[in-house]
Amino acid sequence: MEGSKRKIIVLVDSNALAHRAFHAYPPELMNSKGEHTNAIFGYFTMLVQTLITLKPESIICVFDAPGRTFRDDMYEKYKANRPEMDASLAEQIPKIINTLRNANIHALSIPTFEADDVIGSLSKSEHLTQYDKVIVTGDRDLFQVIDDNTSVYLAGNPFSNSHLFNKEQASEKMGFDISNIILFKALKGDPSDNIPGVPGIGDVSAINLIKDYKSLDEIYKSLDQIKPSISKKLQGNREIAELSYRLAEIKTDEDIHIDIDNFDMDKINFDSLIKEFEHFGFRTLIKKIEKINPAHKFPLETFPAIQTELITEHNSKYQMQEIINETGFNEMLMILKEAENVAIFAEEISDKFIPPEFIGFAVNGYSFVVKNGVFGKASWEKLLNLLKAKIIYTYNSKYLYHILANLGVFGGRFPFTQYEDIMLSRFITSMGTQKDPSSLFNETANAPQQSLFIESVIYDKTYSLLGSFIKPEGKMFDLYNGIEKPIALILGKMERAGVRLDRNKILQFKSELEENIGTLTKEIYKDAGEEFNISSPKQLGAILFQKLGIKTGKKNKSGGFSTNEKYLLDHINNPIIPKILSYRELSKLNSTYTNALIEQINPKTNRIHSNFNQAVAVTGRLSSTEPNLQNIPTSTDWGLRIKKAFVPSDNKLFVSFDYSQQELRLLAEFSGDKNLIKAFNSGFDIHAYTASRIFNIDMQDVDSNQRRTAKTVNFGVVYGISAYGLASRLKIPTGEAQDYIDRFYTSYPGVLKYFKNITQNATMDGFVETVFGRRRKTDLLTSSNYQVRSAAERETINFPLQGSASDIIKKAMIDADKIIAEKYKNFAIMILQVHDEIIFEVDTNKASDKRLLEFARDIRQVMIDGVKLGVPMLVDAKCGSDWADLKKLTNI
Repeated sequence: MEGSKRKIIVLVDSNALAHRAFHAYPPELMNSKGEHTNAIFGYFTMLVQTLITLKPESIICVFDAPGRTFRDDMYEKYKANRPEMDASLAEQIPKIINTLRNANIHALSIPTFEADDVIGSLSKSEHLTQYDKVIVTGDRDLFQVIDDNTSVYLAGNPFSNSHLFNKEQASEKMGFDISNIILFKALKGDPSDNIPGVPGIGDVSAINLIKDYKSLDEIYKSLDQIKPSISKKLQGNREIAELSYRLAEIKTDEDIHIDIDNFDMDKINFDSLIKEFEHFGFRTLIKKIEKINPAHKFPLETFPAIQTELITEHNSKYQMQEIINETGFNEMLMILKEAENVAIFAEEISDKFIPPEFIGFAVNGYSFVVKNGVFGKASWEKLLNLLKAKIIYTYNSKYLYHILANLGVFGGRFPFTQYEDIMLSRFITSMGTQKDPSSLFNETANAPQQSLFIESVIYDKTYSLLGSFIKPEGKMFDLYNGIEKPIALILGKMERAGVRLDRNKILQFKSELEENIGTLTKEIYKDAGEEFNISSPKQLGAILFQKLGIKTGKKNKSGGFSTNEKYLLDHINNPIIPKILSYRELSKLNSTYTNALIEQINPKTNRIHSNFNQAVAVTGRLSSTEPNLQNIPTSTDWGLRIKKAFVPSDNKLFVSFDYSQQELRLLAEFSGDKNLIKAFNSGFDIHAYTASRIFNIDMQDVDSNQRRTAKTVNFGVVYGISAYGLASRLKIPTGEAQDYIDRFYTSYPGVLKYFKNITQNATMDGFVETVFGRRRKTDLLTSSNYQVRSAAERETINFPLQGSASDIIKKAMIDADKIIAEKYKNFAIMILQVHDEIIFEVDTNKASDKRLLEFARDIRQVMIDGVKLGVPMLVDAKCGSDWADLKKLTNI
């Protein structure tokens, strides 16, 4: 109702808001007298914010009346499945009502009626015809009373996402016209209120019915025209539907006599309200009253100095919460200045180039929230310069780096030298047991709707960082401090740099894909003799194994035929099978890559800015999301076409550095196997060398197929592959695969001994470790379940190899970043990391450029020198004008 000149009256659905507030705020919130205050605090936080936001002329707070309602008389089971109100909430609601009445804010209830019915009737009352009505609630049921002069202010989750809904917006949110809400509930029911609805009718069926019919009477007159399966459910259930309709309908015709003058905002006794807030210890809310009534100003002296002991004395996480504005800025600085440790936190948002709405700061006893846009650059620099001397606790320092960069402070540099990253410390010290570090915040959550107010989420989470730091010990501390913390900031720089995607190339590729998919579809239909959904395993199975009579079709659990790639490859000679496999490949490329990549191009930079995650994989491997740039398929020409669309900026080149066979070299180092070490020290082609041993032939006689088999065996053994797994990859019998594995271990006996030793030691120690001290717990090695134990053995064998490789590439990135800062600041930027490869964009378009060659030599050397092994580390350097066409640099 923006722009309306009519007066506004707010009608507050108070029980609903009190209930949500109770579940939103920590139950530990108490005042100095030991009274629970979480529901009271949440209710008045929301109420005050509503008055600040809507600036109404009048307000009525409506409550459910105690005792039975007319709906209980209509249906004994109404709301029967609801649990009894929590005793603490029941204790606080009368205090909310008492606080309102003492402040001369009317708390209205009508016997036998729920608050919804009172609000519905008031909204249509002749007493309020001159007002625009705004219903404040957390319940969409009240959408049904919206009209031209009535809107609903629906409390969001969090509350800052609250939205004012008119009829059109409410209909859009519901997915159908809100005039049909009652009919929808009559058909579907409402489990929360125990409104039965028609048995078997769900959301989809109900929505389809209300699109075609406008009343129950119309539906039941048209049963013969309705889909038989739905019609059958409706038959014999008209009485239930009509009862459900009456239960769901909010009353709007109850004659409620009120003197509207008594509800004016001018009648509120703010002095009394302040006294109530003082009683409960709501200092934040006292300061907010001046935003409602400017006559009330509160000097800085009103607030006490920091008192750490209050935290335990009052059993509360924090004693003061404050949304800082310009007037509170100096007050916050004074408090932060006295602290040694300061926590900083903000909820992450998907666009890393936009500052978050709120940023939280916390010290012992105090938690503050700063809303973005309130301060200018000078104020931010003043605040952050003060914090440079503190020990900073944050959750995800990479995201804090983005926040500071977006605020435009410190020239994009990360200013803190003393900081702890809670996410990284918890991830490392959990030793692989905590794959989702964000569970830190689940410990402070009290309900799925953690808060209706985003500010309070920030308060709670920011404060929870203080004392949450778990210091890694020994080598794990070196890993945390020397690798994980520095790499987080490097990843932040990489994410901001992004990589360029040629939109025209990817669109051209998409067009070719769709043309080929269309051609394949027609050919498959022709071979099948009919049209069907090729992407449906059920329909495809019926075509292949029933209609076309392909033999040995395997049934899956649902009774259909299995059509996974393994079974299709068994029948590759049938002409339809290669086409189906090609259709699947091209369809996946189109849906997973072309469309997704185009959508991920940032319109401000015309580049893709992937997220690089370091606290996900147990081995420490970095992963890439939104989009995943580490998993682009390259085994086919079609897959390579996607990489070809990734190009450097104009007149620049990509330069990549890739560790060659890194995990096999680590295996040689860790196992000490003489034959494996000899192969690497002699510069042999390791895959040809292994092939010569498992096939018992000279190296020069190894053909491409034998080398490919040996390569699969080499890397399979690194991952502790079973004979079945190897057989599946090579499409050979299991016995033959086992024979290859046995020959591998005969060729490299030190490897088998190493694997046995590491498994035995891990069983005794309870963990396995990388060269840099990253650990993984190995409790499952003693599981009585064979499958669980076997999986744990494979993970134990692989972890030191893959984990060490991930640590080495991270150290290489850190060393490369230092070299760039020292020598190549305006020449090169790091833009991608993919497994064992780092990719840079350099400011030249000539592969022969002397500076490029010098840069390549320096980066390759720091990668080789990153860790000293008994076998040489080999790094391949390449450059080119797109990601798919990188040519080896031979003159470095």
